Amino acid sequence: MDQATLANKLTKKQLYLLRNLILFPDLPLRAKDIFTFLQIPSEYQIEYFDALHDLVPEFLVYSNNYYILPSSKAEEIKPALEPKSQPTLALIEFFKQKFATPQESNINYLKNLEPFVESILKHCNLPSPQLNDLYYNYANYFYLKDNFDKAIEYANQGIEITRQIDANSPILAKYYNFLGYVYWQKNNKEKTREFYQKTLVLLRGRDHLFPKLKFEAILVLADLQLKEKQYNTAIHLYLKALDLMDKILFDEKDYFHTYIFLHLAKCHKELYNYHKAYYYISKAEHYSRIAQIEELSKIISYEKRSIHTLLVATKIILKIRIYILLTIAAGIILGLFFIAKKLIFK
Repeated sequence: MDQATLANKLTKKQLYLLRNLILFPDLPLRAKDIFTFLQIPSEYQIEYFDALHDLVPEFLVYSNNYYILPSSKAEEIKPALEPKSQPTLALIEFFKQKFATPQESNINYLKNLEPFVESILKHCNLPSPQLNDLYYNYANYFYLKDNFDKAIEYANQGIEITRQIDANSPILAKYYNFLGYVYWQKNNKEKTREFYQKTLVLLRGRDHLFPKLKFEAILVLADLQLKEKQYNTAIHLYLKALDLMDKILFDEKDYFHTYIFLHLAKCHKELYNYHKAYYYISKAEHYSRIAQIEELSKIISYEKRSIHTLLVATKIILKIRIYILLTIAAGIILGLFFIAKKLIFK
């Protein structure tokens, strides 16, 4: 079969997939996997393989398993594709790495890879950590594209794959937090609360596992309570997050100290506890200066002025109240004195 015959036999979708395959010269694939992508029946695969080899001359064929490799990387990739090393996992690993850090700069490149990933996820029945990570990375890719429904779909599929490996796997917390955050972006408070609470239940008694995920869950639940004006519960959760954060080593501590102290100040302000509010806003200001967080510094300055004004006003009102009470007390005492005097001299 020559190239022209091959082009005539392939459908538009198959040609699209094949064109995308040729665009990515660092992609190692088994010919069998390519035929799966192209949905070519097994009885025609040998003649299709010959035509495919002619169509992609810059690729070479690797030994008995019919691997199509970029000739420039053949020696480097060959060891990973030996029969004993489960080449399907190598393929999954390739896509997992490609979708690990989706950014604006490579979003079009990743878009062209979508048909291959979806074919893998559709046909691969092998539960594995690599496949689990591919689901997570692929879900995150759609989240970054603001396609929340697709992100939720693939995250839920990732949860099912993870449960096949271990129904109580702490890795599930990664998916729960992801789904909680996606639902937060969709303004679905109930679903947000549901998934972050699942994280806390899953990691209960296992604080050494994924402490950052637990911290994130507590912090978001605290924010939810603040939005719902459950200030005392929010304070309890913010303090819990603060305590956990001090046990975790990560770079953003100054930012989160600023964030938590700012929100503790807001809670106490709403509860009319202005002294504590001023204490926490001062601590937030201290950490914002260390971290040089400009976007929070303006909010903190405004809140500090507001709390200070309320604190001063409260002190003035308190003094006025004391003065009024003293005046009333003096009037009562003076009145009693005159009454007593009249009674004595009657």
